[in-house]
Amino acid sequence: MIPLIQRTLDQLEGLHRVAEGFAAGERGSVTVATSHTHARYLLPPVIEAFIQQYPGVSLTLLQGYGAQVVGWLNSGEADLSVSTAPAQPPASLSFHPIGEIHRVVLAKPGHPLLGQENPSLQDLAAYPIITYGPEYGAYAQIMKIFEAASLTPTIALSTSDTDTIKTYASCGLGIAILADSAFEPERDEGLRALDVRHLFPSSTVFVGLSRERPLTPHVARLAQLLRVDLEDPM
Repeated sequence: MIPLIQRTLDQLEGLHRVAEGFAAGERGSVTVATSHTHARYLLPPVIEAFIQQYPGVSLTLLQGYGAQVVGWLNSGEADLSVSTAPAQPPASLSFHPIGEIHRVVLAKPGHPLLGQENPSLQDLAAYPIITYGPEYGAYAQIMKIFEAASLTPTIALSTSDTDTIKTYASCGLGIAILADSAFEPERDEGLRALDVRHLFPSSTVFVGLSRERPLTPHVARLAQLLRVDLEDPM
């Protein structure tokens, strides 16, 4: 009986250690809902720092457009979101600002637009445009600015994938209108950036959290790495 009792005690001790690990956030899982742009450009250094602290936690990224991101967080499919905030956020969610993104135009080296310090909307509308898909808030924001100026730009390509947008811009299909965070000079050698924040309003990036579900230690830590003040009741 003694070996059997010892094995049972060992198993109980193992379960106790696992439970402690989950309670401390050392094990478990966390799901982040976000856009492709934020998943590709904003989150990697944050995720890297998180993994170094919690190597036993499994991470899942759900990538979609604004309404999808909010829906995933509100339903509990995601523990945390990184995106712009909806115009009418559900009362069950809180949104915490963590930064601003601006619009840039990307074009091939030598493009005529690149020689202009402050191009106008008319200047941009003279060329085919590559940008986000219609389901994204950025698309509506960009088109609204053109419409207010009584301009109808030619949309050569719209897609949800930022890297695809840059690929076709570097091929000369058109000029790309993207978030400034998506331009990496050291990697995007076939493109040049032109700041156009004087034409398009900046957008605030928020971390979304549930008001109704308690934060696990690892979700709380990820929020802190994203510079969220958890004492802020927003």
